[in-house]
Amino acid sequence: WSKTNNPDVPPYVDDNGQVRITITNGLVKTPVYGVPGAGGNSDVQGGYIPENPNDEVARKWDKNNLPREIDVSIDGFKYRVTLNDNGRAIGILRTGVRPYVGSEKAKAGIMEKSDHKTAEGRYVALGFNKDESQRREKAR
Repeated sequence: WSKTNNPDVPPYVDDNGQVRITITNGLVKTPVYGVPGAGGNSDVQGGYIPENPNDEVARKWDKNNLPREIDVSIDGFKYRVTLNDNGRAIGILRTGVRPYVGSEKAKAGIMEKSDHKTAEGRYVALGFNKDESQRREKAR
């Protein structure tokens, strides 16, 4: 077969089945699998913007596809990290704490029932917030 008689072969694949890449201004421009949109949309790197953004093969990792928030888990504590356009962390919010282990369960129960401590008060008393700054730095 050749690319001229096989409609499934993209235009950037030559007759030997090799993919062509182009180097422009120091950037390697690689093709993106997929088809151009109805308006022939193409991105700045030379590939196509796929019609189906959920297609893992067709989707390209670029500024427009970067997640704005990611969830991470550090030492059992859960954090939501907010990213800027360049993928740098600009905000970190703790969304969950690790479960109580061993004697912490009994201590937390006593604090809740007899001392009427809030969840945050129990975390402070049990030392959950002790290494918070190091965990936030890891999440970053």
